[in-house]
Parts: sequence; C-alpha cells; structure tokens
Amino acid sequence: MKKNWCHIISAAVLTAAIALAMCACGKTETSSAVDSSSQTEAAAVSFPTDTVKIVVPHGAGGGVDTAARTIAPFFAKELGVNVVIENIKGGNGINGHVDVLNRHDGGHSLVASTCASYILAPYMYGNPYDPMTDFVAVGSMGNSNMFLAAGPSAPVKTLDEFVAYAKEHPGELTIACAGLGDISGLSLSRFLKVMEIEANVIPYESAAETSAALAGGHVMYSSGTYSGLKGFVEDGTCTVLMDLTGGVENPPYDVPCVSDLTGNADDETHYYKTLVVPADTPSEVVEILRAAWEKAVNSEECRKAFEALGDPLQGVMNGAEMEAQVQKDGPVYKQLVDELGLAE
Repeated sequence: MKKNWCHIISAAVLTAAIALAMCACGKTETSSAVDSSSQTEAAAVSFPTDTVKIVVPHGAGGGVDTAARTIAPFFAKELGVNVVIENIKGGNGINGHVDVLNRHDGGHSLVASTCASYILAPYMYGNPYDPMTDFVAVGSMGNSNMFLAAGPSAPVKTLDEFVAYAKEHPGELTIACAGLGDISGLSLSRFLKVMEIEANVIPYESAAETSAALAGGHVMYSSGTYSGLKGFVEDGTCTVLMDLTGGVENPPYDVPCVSDLTGNADDETHYYKTLVVPADTPSEVVEILRAAWEKAVNSEECRKAFEALGDPLQGVMNGAEMEAQVQKDGPVYKQLVDELGLAE
C-alpha cells in the first residue's frame, strides 16, 4: 500500500509540474503577442507627439514656400498638431534636405521642395544625399508652370523678338533664376540649350529674389512661378513671354511653351512640388503622414485656398505615386546634369 501510494503521489506531482510548465509557456507566448501588438499600436497612436516642421530649402516668398504655407493649416488639422514652416536656404536646396536628413526625429521634420532641387541638385553638387534611397515621398503639392518674363530693362518684350535678339547678341542678355539646381534654372538652361541661345544666366537663392531683381531692372529677364510674378505682371512692370515647363492644364498665362517652338514634347521639363521625409522614418509614421497629407491637399477648403491665390492645385500625387515618379525621373535628371554640363 505504501509503495502504491508513493507512486500515485509522484505521478500527481509530475502531472502538476507539466501542467504548470505548459501554462507558463502559454502565458509567455500570449504576453509576447500582446506586447508586440501594443507596441505597434502605440507607435501609430503616439505620432505625432510634437510640432511637425516642414523645411522649405529656399527663401520665403517663392512658389514652394507659398504652397507649403497654404497647405500647412489643413495638414495640421489632419495630424492634430501644429505644423510650422522653416526656411533653410543655400546649396540650391541641398542644405535644407541634408539638415532634415540628420535630425533623426522620427518623421517630425519633412522637406517641401521642387522636383529639381530634390532630385537634380545632389547630382550637381557631389551627391551629399541620394534622392533615390535617402528619402521617401509623402506626396506632392501639385504641378505648376515656370515662366520666362521680361522686366523694365529688357530690350525686347515678345518671344519672337527675344529669340532673334538673343541669337544676334550672344551672351548679352541677363536672365535670373532661383538657382541652377532649381527647376527655375533647369528649365531655363534646357530651353536655352535646345534653342542654341547663349545668355548670361544669374542664379539667386530664391524665386522672390529673382522676381525682385527683374522688377527692379537688375536683370533683363527671369524665370519665375506664377505666384512670384503675379503682382509685377498685374501692375505692368513685367511681361510673360513663354512657359518654360508645360505639361499643365489651363495654365494661368496663355503663352507658348517649349514644345510649341520645337515641336517635341520631350524638350519640356515638367515641374512638380515635392514633400519627402527621411528614409529612416518608421513605416507606420510614413503611412500616417501620407494619409494626412492626401486628405489635406484634397480637401475642398485647401483647394479653395489655392484658387484664391490664382494657382489652383492640379496634378497632385499621393505618396506612392510621387515615389514612382521620383524613381522614374532620377536617371533622366542625372543625364541632364551631364548633357547640360551642370555638375560642379
């Protein structure tokens, strides 16, 4: 009897130990799964935890700056935090991109720029960052036009006269642009190359400065955005000669574009405004930013705000669409750097 009883007790203890072990294993697995789920949910819920900054790597008052400031309050509404604009000039847009790239603040700093400053400038100035891999697209601020305008000191003020005069007086015309690495400089340089025109191209740090230089008679001509030229055109100080970029429906000025002169649409350099975030930003945060941005730019209030500026939003791309466009444009822009001799 005693021997049998001992066996029974041993078996019971062993059974209890196995049950406890199995229970412990089950608890460990369940706890791990819950923790992982909680962490993912926390990551999504905890962003943004502070003010979101949109760095414009150009001076205040230009087309990108105006667009970013117009969209900012609608973006802020979707994110639930303040959104502020920070201007960091220099390097044809490179300085602002590199600054944000080095912040490592989990998506709280983004860069709003142009396709040229974002994609082209790095290839021109020693590749301080790779637009194909170092950033991720959040979305676009639409596409727009870049125009060639004549100021008070321009010797001629029609497109036909401009082309004829430029060829008769090589190197004499002065034309301002907002940096050779900006769409302003890229579209202008490409146009001059296609038309075999020699001119003195003078780069400034912002679109606002180019418009002021043009209106003040410091340069004869300038490439510029609609918003940058609008006031000077309306008061008769400046005259728009042509559209340097094309590719936009219902442009604000009914003037010829490059393809009208050459008969080749491939000669056009389309202009779209970009919003990107560093590639080390968590994917959950990127999706939050993309969703908020898409809602903001497509809201009726935001579109009305742009219409009030006389520069309606069109050709807006979501994050995935813009990422695909950037990957497509990268090799083309790199080739343009070589063809136009823009690398330094």
